[in-house]
This record gives sequence, C-alpha cells and structure tokens, in this order.
Amino acid sequence: MSLPLHKRVQFSNLLRTLPIVSEERLQHLGKLLLALSQSVEQVWYSPVEQCGNSGPYLSPISYDFKDDKKNIIENEEYDSLYGLCLKLKENIMQGHMDNIIDMLNDNSSLFWNTKAVDENYRSLKNKCLIICSFSCIFALQVNAPYKRIINLLANFSEGLHNLKSPQELLLKTANLLENIAYLVSISNTTNLSLHIKRVMQYIKSHYKEKITLNQLAEYVNLNAVYLSSLIKKETNLSLMENINLIRVEEGKNLLIFTNKSIQEISFALGYNYQNHFNNVFKKFTGMTPLEFRQNFGRISDDL
Repeated sequence: MSLPLHKRVQFSNLLRTLPIVSEERLQHLGKLLLALSQSVEQVWYSPVEQCGNSGPYLSPISYDFKDDKKNIIENEEYDSLYGLCLKLKENIMQGHMDNIIDMLNDNSSLFWNTKAVDENYRSLKNKCLIICSFSCIFALQVNAPYKRIINLLANFSEGLHNLKSPQELLLKTANLLENIAYLVSISNTTNLSLHIKRVMQYIKSHYKEKITLNQLAEYVNLNAVYLSSLIKKETNLSLMENINLIRVEEGKNLLIFTNKSIQEISFALGYNYQNHFNNVFKKFTGMTPLEFRQNFGRISDDL
C-alpha cells in the first residue's frame, strides 16, 4: 500500500503470475518490499554506521550519478564484481563450500585499490555486502531455508561495524558464504527418499533436543534397524554424525555472531558437557571451538 497506484497495479499483476506460496513467506517478502518502497532512488544506504546507543541503522549516503569520483564502486570494477558473483553462483547453488576462499583469494585485486585507507575499507565493506546479498539470493533460488538465510545476512550486516580490519572482514565474508552454501547442501535432498527427507527435516528442527533412533523410527513408521542402515546408505553418515554436523554448523554461527561463552553454546546445541562439544567440533572442523572463535569470530570475556 506504500507504493504509488500505478506501481501497486504492476506489483499486483506480477503476484498473480507467481506460484502460490505460504502466507508466512509472503509476509517476509512484504516487509522487504516495504523497506524498498520507502527508499529514495538516488540514495545509497549503508548498514555499517551507528546512531548513539540505539544500535545500527540504515544511514543515507548522498550519491551523485554524474560524478564518477563519488561512486562507491568504480565503473571499471563492476564487471569484475559481477564476474565474481557469477563464479560464486554455481558453488552456492550446488552447495559447494570448498572453493569459496580460493575464489576470494583469486579475486583479491577486486578488493584492494589505491584509495586512502578509510575510503578503501568503506568500499571493501560495500563489496562484501553486495557479494553476500547476491549469494543469499542464489541460495533462495534453490529453496534453501529462507529464515536462516535472511538471519545469516542480517547478523552479518549488523556486525559490520564491529570489524576493525580488512582481513577480519574478508574472513567473516568467506565464513558467511560457506554457511550459505552449507544450508543449500543440507536442503538439497532431491536424491533422498521420502523417509530420509522427513528424518533430515526433523533433525534440522529439533537438533537442540535429544534425538534417538527409536524416536525417528516411530516418526517415519519404519523399523529402527532398517532406518539406521537407510540413513547411512543415503547420507554416507550415521544418524549421530548427521545430528552432530548440523549442531557444529549452528555452533559456528553462535561462535562468530554472539558473545555467548563456549559452555553456553554447547548447552544451547544440546550437549550436556562442554568437552563433548569440543571433541565433536574438532572432529568436523580440525580445530576447537576456542580456536575457531579466535580465528573467525568474536572473543568473549567469559570463555
């Protein structure tokens, strides 16, 4: 309703051509459209500024399209940025995490230029935000869980003002892209049987709780021994390994984007003992939660 009348008619006609989606998802899209409808065409918005103690907000930055010197991204960089997004697209949409850091390293010239330090860092933040935003769109196109994708991007945007160095920013960007690709990989269950799809969805929704094989067997109405072999056959992981993998990926987000202690995180993920969480986390990542936080995330005062 915030749109001009002619735009409202165009949008209404467009909606009629789209597949039917849930009311909940439409509400999320509506909020996004509302934010876009309230913006001004010749204003760029930066999510990295602060307003007193009220937290991060969208701060308008005047943008003169006729003055190339004021461009947030130089004209010659557009093609390179677009090319990198296309390279990331294939990996994101297929859920491949392995090549993301290599892609960022191969395109390092895109992130650095001869500008003053402050101006270059601001440009770097905008480029990282653009790349992450496009990657979220790619993930949503292959039906990755939209709530978690949106939350990842929102947490990344809100945390930009806390990043003090280009290296830290690029590490956070790489980690976000890997998390997005991971969410695509675990949601891409087209090759799984109906029973295993239901099992995986149940685990994703209840990973904080204690999940047993008998509980899942009753849920999908299968024999427990048969279900165990089916999970191993279709996912190449045991039931507990699937549960732990999902918990570890969620633990990465908590280590990076919150100041919770590692003990608090281990309890939040469903582990009764921090040492158990430490061992599981190291098995999947090659480092302890503390080492991961020191390399990629915030360091809490209470570890």
